Amino acid sequence: LTGKSFLDVGAGPSSELGREVKQRGGSYFALDINFELLGQQKVEEPERKLVQGNILNLPFVSGKFDVAHTRFVIMHCREDKRSKAIQELARIAHINYVLDYDWSTFSQPHELIGEFVTSQYKLAELLGIDLEMGRKLKFFVEAVLGKNYQISEKRFNEGLVNTHHELVKLAVVASKYWQKLEKKIEADHLLEISKQIEEKSKSGSLPLYLRPDIVAV
Repeated sequence: LTGKSFLDVGAGPSSELGREVKQRGGSYFALDINFELLGQQKVEEPERKLVQGNILNLPFVSGKFDVAHTRFVIMHCREDKRSKAIQELARIAHINYVLDYDWSTFSQPHELIGEFVTSQYKLAELLGIDLEMGRKLKFFVEAVLGKNYQISEKRFNEGLVNTHHELVKLAVVASKYWQKLEKKIEADHLLEISKQIEEKSKSGSLPLYLRPDIVAV
């Protein structure tokens, strides 16, 4: 990345990727639609270059950056807006890295984990989030951009893990969305699932599981 400009679209509050780009000799720019969230990067990196913007209308001239990167953003775009997002990324950067989850690879070795995953799928459908965007990402990008681009795919998965506390955190966050949707039964059920997962995790009675694949295109 020496001498290259790197745009992180949907960067969020974490400054970790920016430090990695800097260590490799690149110039890092962070963009997010939520500037308050993005501004948290300044806590650790006061000189960080921050830009507020929308992936559907990136505020840059064509070809502005050498590299653009976005992770877990396309899956959250409305279905009828995802093509535009891919086109914008291709417009402003010479090389793009697009990452999304493929929840079809999420293993469910225990009934509680299965209930958690089922609930997440139901919520995602209501919110217009595609939890399996990674599975179809390469074909989708090819369909949007055509044959004039070199497009490849790589999958990442660290293997079996016991990070059940992550499921508990996700369940608590998801329950708040259920509450906003005025779905109290679903919210309470998910909180009960998270409580049981936490208890069984502490007792060591939950099996290891596979997180969803991260797919990079």
